Amino acid sequence: MVEKGPCPEPRDGCKYYERGDCHLSIHHKYWPAKWYIGHIAMLFRHLPENKEVLPRCEHDELHFTTPPPEKPTLEEMKKVVY
Repeated sequence: MVEKGPCPEPRDGCKYYERGDCHLSIHHKYWPAKWYIGHIAMLFRHLPENKEVLPRCEHDELHFTTPPPEKPTLEEMKKVVY
């Protein structure tokens, strides 16, 4: 997975493009980070299948327009991690 780098499809209207800083960023599908404290929760949140790379402007928009997903229980996270 590409982790970071310049945006492959810069667009007019993107605040990052307009200021010359259009880039990719890692979106964790389970957020906000402050909900995922502790070893198991952090391992779960950082699994490759729980991350995706997005242009930063799309990442910002997703967090602004979408509520975070329901946090899995510790037992559910353990099943996935182990």
